[in-house]
Amino acid sequence: MTQNNSQQNYNPNQPAEDFDFNKAQQEVDVQQKLKELEAQVYQTTKETTSPETETESRFMEQITGGIQTLRNWFDNLPQVGKLIVGIGAIMMGFSVLNLFLHVITNLISVAILSLILYGLYKYLFSNSQTE
Repeated sequence: MTQNNSQQNYNPNQPAEDFDFNKAQQEVDVQQKLKELEAQVYQTTKETTSPETETESRFMEQITGGIQTLRNWFDNLPQVGKLIVGIGAIMMGFSVLNLFLHVITNLISVAILSLILYGLYKYLFSNSQTE
């Protein structure tokens, strides 16, 4: 009966001098240390991320629940109701886009006006100091 050197498993029929007890003990020690490290990592991640993760998960559950409630409400509407809600949503979307574009336009106008005023200020005060 021949045995491959890469496989050194314990066999009761195998002579004791062929089996390496130190290697087997080292494997057991390594596995035990690995389990201890896994337990420590699990414990530290559980301790450090629990409060934040719980808050985030509750928030996500509330958002998901709200979306699901809206979806159920919309699905229960008749076809005419769905059409009216869809048109209303499109109109609201365009209103929000219009508001956003007005805010951007006003910010650009204020920036241009402030540059013009700054240029006039520099021009007037640089001329009065040279006289």
